[in-house]
Order: sequence, then C-alpha cells, then structure tokens
Amino acid sequence: MAVSTEPIPIESYKIKPGQTAGVPDAVVDHDELVGVTPEMIDWWWVNMEKGYPLWEPNDHKSFVWEVPPPVNGYLGAIQIAEEKMGPMPAMKIRIRWDDADSCPIPRAYAHAIVASGVNPEGQVQAMILHEYEKSPRGTRMRSTMRFLGPVPPGLPEIWKAHDRAEVSTFPSFLPDLYRLWQVVKDPAINRQCCLNKNLR
Repeated sequence: MAVSTEPIPIESYKIKPGQTAGVPDAVVDHDELVGVTPEMIDWWWVNMEKGYPLWEPNDHKSFVWEVPPPVNGYLGAIQIAEEKMGPMPAMKIRIRWDDADSCPIPRAYAHAIVASGVNPEGQVQAMILHEYEKSPRGTRMRSTMRFLGPVPPGLPEIWKAHDRAEVSTFPSFLPDLYRLWQVVKDPAINRQCCLNKNLR
C-alpha cells in the first residue's frame, strides 16, 4: 500500500535545510503505570492499529501499517501515524521499529524498542528508545528521544509533553484491550512479541 507522509517543510519552522540538531536527548521518566505489565506494552507495539486513537484521544488522528510487523516479531515494521503535538499542525510521521541492542542511547530497563523516524529514503531523522520493566504495581517506563537532524524550536519540550500524555493513558485502556484480544489465537491478526532482553 502506498501512503504519502505529506511532510511539512522544515522551512516553516525557520530552520535551514542541513542544519544539525545540536540539542541534548529529551528524556521522560514516566509515573508508575499501575495495572500495566511489560508484556502488555510489548504486545501494544505490534498491535497499535487496534487502539491508536485511545493512546492519545486528543492528538492521534490516524494509523496504518506501511509494513506490518512480522509474525512473532517487530523488526522492520513501518507505521504511518498521523498526530498533532502541541501547537504544531497534525502531520503524518513514518516510524520504523528498530533493534534496541543497536541503539546508541544508553539503556537501563529489560524491555526496549526503538522508534526511528525515517524519511522515504529510509534515513533516520530521530529516534525514540522506549524502555520499561516490571515494578511493584505495574511497570516503570522511560522514553528518550535523540534528534539526528533539524529540530524545530521548542520541539523537545513539545515532544516530552506529548509523550507523557500518550504513556499516561496506558492504565486506562491497555489492560482491557490486551485481555479482549487474547481470545484471538491467529498470530497474523493478534500479533505476539517479546521485547525482554533477558528472555531472548
């Protein structure tokens, strides 16, 4: 399926083409996700089409897999997610799932996935390391964004607010969504994935 990402020209943010990022990583340490297990979040990354608007009801507009996740895996899957962040207009973002073991961002938690923002040529323009592990009442999670290209003014703080809004919704919808889908045994429909580095 051919999907246009309709990129917004960086000139609209008063950035010159080729300007380097030069900004530190944006890091969000989330509040404990009560009632959410790491296995539920593993499942979510390969089944996002089943509830994408629920993840951020105000800002998420549409979602499609350009390259669906492979059965029992995630590497190489590409999504086109349309979302709004703060004052910026809604845009379609092309995101590829990449291997956390090859990510240059330091990692502390057992479960991890890398969301790489890629252009149509496959060049990585930014990456987010989502990492998480079991906690006493659910899951502790950290998200780190590294910018590899032009950065609109204020984007790190805008992204951090957006990321907090997304992850904070997990307890309100993910446990129920995960449980509902366990009756579907076809792995091509109800995809399964394990992102625990200790079990690979």
